Amino acid sequence: MSDQAGPPAPHVLVVANSETTLTVLSEHLTQLGHIVAVAHYTVEVLAHSADRQWDAVVIDLTPETLALELVRELKVRQTELATIVLSSARGTGSIRAGLEAGAYLWLPAPCPIEVITIAVLRAYERRLLQRHGNGDPRREGISSAVAHTINNQLAGIIGLTQLHITDETLSPDLRADLEVILQSARALGDLLKPLRRD
Repeated sequence: MSDQAGPPAPHVLVVANSETTLTVLSEHLTQLGHIVAVAHYTVEVLAHSADRQWDAVVIDLTPETLALELVRELKVRQTELATIVLSSARGTGSIRAGLEAGAYLWLPAPCPIEVITIAVLRAYERRLLQRHGNGDPRREGISSAVAHTINNQLAGIIGLTQLHITDETLSPDLRADLEVILQSARALGDLLKPLRRD
């Protein structure tokens, strides 16, 4: 039996106005073995940000300005923290504003829970890279396995989205939603490239 300990469980903070979002997402991540905390308001997060370290913070706050303010504050307090923002705002302007504020990822809301899970796992892998550096063989094995699993799921999301976008009967709003999903999926794929070992 090996006496090497595995990597620590991911620590994730979920910040949301919606009680449903807090409950569903926190329960799902907990079932996956993550250590999850929840907060309703930005003040709860900032009050404890000095003495708590998370691998990822998932933010689903309205109005959008609240989410952007929290992202900026967390970026100042914990430079390497990955903030994943769920936003109902459409268009590249909102995505650009989020990324410029320091968000790690900007996902359309409502967002499939599987996509959120992928984003959290990718943020966790990023944190492991920061903690252990390039010479840790355990980290390399985890990264490769997770990268390939996530990449397979993304291929399906991208393929189906591209297929539906070609439907000429789509409403402009639905087409815009699909384009945001496609852009987010491709962004996740780009983030995985350094971890893949084909």
